[in-house]
Amino acid sequence: MIWRWFWREWRTPSLLIVWLALSLAVACVLALGSISDRMEKGLTQQGRDFMAGDRTLQSSREVVPAWLERAQREGLSVGKQLTFQTMAFAADRPQLASVKAVDDVYPMFGELRTSPAGLKPQAGSVLLAPRLMALLEVQVGDTIDVGDAQLRVAGEVIQEPDSGFNPFQTAPRLLMNLADVPATGAVQPGSRLTWRYKFAGDPSQLAQYDAFIASRLEAHQRWISVENSEDALGRSMQRAQQFLLLSALLTLMLAIAAVAVAMSHYCRSRYDLVAVLKTLGATRSALRKLILGQWLSLLLLATVTGGLLASASRPSYCVCCSRCCRGPCPQPACGRGSGQSARYSPFLCWWDCVRGACCWPPSHCACCEMMWWPTFGR
Repeated sequence: MIWRWFWREWRTPSLLIVWLALSLAVACVLALGSISDRMEKGLTQQGRDFMAGDRTLQSSREVVPAWLERAQREGLSVGKQLTFQTMAFAADRPQLASVKAVDDVYPMFGELRTSPAGLKPQAGSVLLAPRLMALLEVQVGDTIDVGDAQLRVAGEVIQEPDSGFNPFQTAPRLLMNLADVPATGAVQPGSRLTWRYKFAGDPSQLAQYDAFIASRLEAHQRWISVENSEDALGRSMQRAQQFLLLSALLTLMLAIAAVAVAMSHYCRSRYDLVAVLKTLGATRSALRKLILGQWLSLLLLATVTGGLLASASRPSYCVCCSRCCRGPCPQPACGRGSGQSARYSPFLCWWDCVRGACCWPPSHCACCEMMWWPTFGR
């Protein structure tokens, strides 16, 4: 009876308009949710490249070695950096330099652009900014004195991934290996130093280490992530997330308004039909059953249609995401093989599992654990 009623009403233009509004609403919400998720993930990846790590621990003194050992035990990759200013000499030409001493894992993320390409700070050599090379009047292969150490100029450093923007930095950059710092004699009691420890790992590992280190930070230490960074990168990330959230909210409100208008028009056009059914003996419970069955069938059909429309539009918004993120289109939070994001939409996870875009065979991602029963273990 319900399906006959639904098929009869399906041929009326009013119900078709409601179905079209519901389908477009579902498609817009799904598409925008996926776009927001991919854009946020792409921006987070870019922010990680700009930080050269997932987290940064900044301190004016060396941190407790037990902290770094715990991070390594939990599966995190750890890198060390030390920045200070000292004098560099080439023959009789002195010049103040901003020294960054890094270990062998630098950079964890991002690209260190050098000339010649592909260079990294090795023990016994340095990379100089073009401005510093011009001030010291040295070429690649020459030697300079950095404090008490004599080091060879291996090349130029063009761009560092975590350099940021500081218009008040007067001293040009000198990039060296951390193993050469003791030989320089530049680090003395009372020296103005900045230690930066870079951490990289999975979101679950980082969240666990966040909880460990948050209560142990001292006044001279800062725990920096992409979200809480106070520089221009952190502010840009916050504005982008607010914009994506506002876009999703406006889309949802417009979809609800369109569906409400279409349903109101359809209900007003069915007053006479309901009155005729009542005069023919239809009870209130029978009418409620027919109407609820019709709307549930319509909602199911609109959900399937909207999901298909959202899937069909994926190539177009993947192109937009790849252009905005300047790289490959990021996978969604519960896409195949990712499964590490702590923020996800249950309905989007269900849709990914139904269409086979989640992990197969099932892994321990949040999507698989949440959707195991309704998707029968897919």
